[in-house]
Amino acid sequence: MKEKFLNYEVYTFNNGVFEKNIENIVEESKIDIFINDKKIFKIVCSPFNLKEMAVGFLWMNGYINSKDDVISIDIDTEGIMDLKIKGSTEEKQIELEKNDSNIEILSTEIPKQIKLMEDKAKLFEKTGGVHCAALISNNEVIVYMEDIGRHNTLDKIAGYCILNNIDMSNKIIAFSGRLPIEIVTKISKMKVPIMISRSAPTNLGIELAREKGITLCGFTRNNRYHIYANSYRVKDN
Repeated sequence: MKEKFLNYEVYTFNNGVFEKNIENIVEESKIDIFINDKKIFKIVCSPFNLKEMAVGFLWMNGYINSKDDVISIDIDTEGIMDLKIKGSTEEKQIELEKNDSNIEILSTEIPKQIKLMEDKAKLFEKTGGVHCAALISNNEVIVYMEDIGRHNTLDKIAGYCILNNIDMSNKIIAFSGRLPIEIVTKISKMKVPIMISRSAPTNLGIELAREKGITLCGFTRNNRYHIYANSYRVKDN
């Protein structure tokens, strides 16, 4: 299996001395996305799980409603992703519904979700250069994805779930990145009721989570975290 990183010769300054080392460097690719022969977008991403990312991108942006709307996905070695879909190539306005899921989680289980994600984060361990996300149910990782772009990790998870008919609405997302409004928008679109991150939210991310019924946890490290929105799903032991 091809490694997901490259080796580069570097000079490391350590305690006043330069040393020559070989470092693992995460790979980055530029992909031009064509939908029905019309160039829509250029995306920078990690060059793996591209089929899942493509389906997730199409679904997140309203181009498709299900995998049945995808006719074909072709990805060449020159960075061209050619997608054929049913219907229009016009991006749709996404209507986000309020999440009324009755799923609950024990307060002591929240840090464990981050640990479950981190246990899968082998590329991050080797390079320190990717974001990570995991879809979790009953303390089991259903799907784990990583990418240089935090948005792409969620597109990849959504695409995987769409392709494999996995319901996201009764599960949890563990996440490595910040929680601005565009990330919370993706979580709302996925209908995931609980989002747990190692990092910080923004004010607009918090406001959207509160409005759309998403339980939003941030700065989840060791046995400490903040709940920024809809804390009613988190129960004391």
